Amino acid sequence: MPILKSDFSPTLPFKNGHFNTIYRPLFSKETCTYSRKRISTWDNDFIDLDFSKVGSKNLVLLIHGLEGSSQSKYIISSVNHLNSKGLDTVSLNLRSCSGEDNLLLDTYHSGKTEDVDFVIKHINTNYNYDSIVIIGFSLGGNLTLKYLGEYQDKLSNIVKGGIAVSVPIDITSAEKELDKFKNRLYVEVFFKTLKSKILDKANKFPSFN
Repeated sequence: MPILKSDFSPTLPFKNGHFNTIYRPLFSKETCTYSRKRISTWDNDFIDLDFSKVGSKNLVLLIHGLEGSSQSKYIISSVNHLNSKGLDTVSLNLRSCSGEDNLLLDTYHSGKTEDVDFVIKHINTNYNYDSIVIIGFSLGGNLTLKYLGEYQDKLSNIVKGGIAVSVPIDITSAEKELDKFKNRLYVEVFFKTLKSKILDKANKFPSFN
């Protein structure tokens, strides 16, 4: 894979990685209005899709990161930008991330590309788009790349490409980095919602405790 050099230089204080990370969730006031579509899955569960349409024949599928959702600030800002460029968007809420727990014991993870494929097929069957581009962030970026690699020989012609942002391709090294003291705050934020979801699963499926 070629490494492309960039002459981009962020302005202060965005040269700081931590400021870059926390700026949008803390200070962004952007909002958007979604049209939600719940689709039933092959394994008797559901996935919630949040559309933001401007009448385009081209669609961008957005996939959030760990414990994110269509309400994450980086998703909302991406939706607004893409809409302003004349593109429809659909934000995929991974299982248990749409504000309601999914029905099964199993939930989402960084390798669950069958859900991405299911959503692509649903859109291809039920909507009339000329093209789909996938954009994934962090864990969603991992899903994007893994999906394009695994399904390359059977991808629908409607899928024109993918973009992956801040991808933890090596999960083991990413976990070690998160364990460092400087990243403790981020871990606590992730664990806050993960712990509550695990407790909900434990109550719903006591036989697996």
